[in-house]
Amino acid sequence: TAIMRCTMGAMGIDSEYVRNWLGSGDAGIPHRGIYHYVITEDSAAMQANNILRVTGGDWGDEPLTLDCEPRSNEAPFTLAQKQVYTALVRRMLDLLAVHGRVRVYTSAGAWAFLTTLSAWAEGVVDWIADPDPVAAPDLPPGVTTWRRWQYSWTGRVDGIGTDVDLNRDS
Repeated sequence: TAIMRCTMGAMGIDSEYVRNWLGSGDAGIPHRGIYHYVITEDSAAMQANNILRVTGGDWGDEPLTLDCEPRSNEAPFTLAQKQVYTALVRRMLDLLAVHGRVRVYTSAGAWAFLTTLSAWAEGVVDWIADPDPVAAPDLPPGVTTWRRWQYSWTGRVDGIGTDVDLNRDS
């Protein structure tokens, strides 16, 4: 499986997306998907439109992944900011679900930093980043199951000369 960054916020497009998408298909990778980095300040509609404009609604045979992580320069969110971000992600899920499956990628700490820990997260927040090599990842409060666990950011695979993320499915 290969999941590649496609878009960021309302206008961003990963400069390597097209090359990575085509190259992964040419390499015969059987399961491909994309992810979108959610930008706090951009509306859900504008971000959803960016994804659909770039992909034409084709995000492979994996669920479209919304990458929910704070930027390195973001200060801890206030309750009001968490409420806004939570509503943003929920709205994006609603807008995009009519086009295919959508999931959220985050870590326990990032989800607590960004959101009000909504009950709807169970089953949607199912790709968890946690580099601690134990039997299972730490889950955000209110999330009891996971489907994919990113356990390393420094993996190596044939054909890619830089670090790649490594994941395990449940």
